[in-house]
Amino acid sequence: MAGVITPCKITVEFSEFNLNGAGDGYSHNLYIGHVDTLVFRYNYSHHCKIGHELKSRANVNYILYNRFSNEASGTASRELDIPNGGLTVVMGNVIQQGINGTNSGIIGYGLEGLTNTSAHNFYLINNTIVNEKTAGTFVAIQNGTALYKGYNNIFAGTGTLLTGTTTVLDTLKNKNYSIAAAGFVNSATYDYHLLPACSAINSSTPAGTASNGYVLTPSKEYMHPANQVSKTIQGVLDIGAFEYVSPTFIREQKVTDAVLYVSNETLVIKTQENISCVKIFDITGKLILTERTKQEIPVSNFVSGIYIVSIITEKGNTINRKVIID
Repeated sequence: MAGVITPCKITVEFSEFNLNGAGDGYSHNLYIGHVDTLVFRYNYSHHCKIGHELKSRANVNYILYNRFSNEASGTASRELDIPNGGLTVVMGNVIQQGINGTNSGIIGYGLEGLTNTSAHNFYLINNTIVNEKTAGTFVAIQNGTALYKGYNNIFAGTGTLLTGTTTVLDTLKNKNYSIAAAGFVNSATYDYHLLPACSAINSSTPAGTASNGYVLTPSKEYMHPANQVSKTIQGVLDIGAFEYVSPTFIREQKVTDAVLYVSNETLVIKTQENISCVKIFDITGKLILTERTKQEIPVSNFVSGIYIVSIITEKGNTINRKVIID
């Protein structure tokens, strides 16, 4: 996409890419050329044919809160390839390599030469990266990379965590588990949310900022498919892409009339008092969504099931209602 164009900033969000590629190894699910900046967020890229799930030659890359996955039958090469380096932030992503991937490497940085003009600084922050192959490399960087900063990532499965040399190597609070021992809700269905006993909970360390001032603290989470949800932090930020949120009991301060119903894939809320905030929890108590002042909330991306809707009014009253979304 785009070839060589400067100045140029490309933003890709809320999108799904799959089954692209000619099987020649040179075509990919999405291929970004030599542009100034790529912002790639809230996307689902999967099942590329031989090529990479995302390849970007952009000078600066922000790759945030996405899902890249081969799953059971995908034959993609790398899940993420940044072949010419440059300042790159990869944060809050779910990255999975399946057993049929054609390249045992998952993430590549600068492997075709560090030719971009921005600082060759690679930041890998709060991602969940899963390798289902029996061997492989989670992260491969080009020798001579200026900085590799890897904080608060979960590496699940077998493989070498990092290959390549860097002038500055800064890694803290990364977890390396077998997939079975990682403490995921259900790795067989690619649900890498954390179980209550997972040692990644409340275990991270602040990652600070990138060299250009970009804050390296995740504020959102990927929500499947191709969506996002605000991150709710309880205690210390958890390691990985997802925050464990304990089941929540909310006391109603005052009984106030409220009517809730779903119509045309939209949750409609009618109350006597003005709404300050709406929080939606799943049946386990996990916070799914927070909205401010809205009385109509799209729910087309919600999984069918029972949800608890907590409405906080401008007068400080709390109304809790159960709603079924199907």
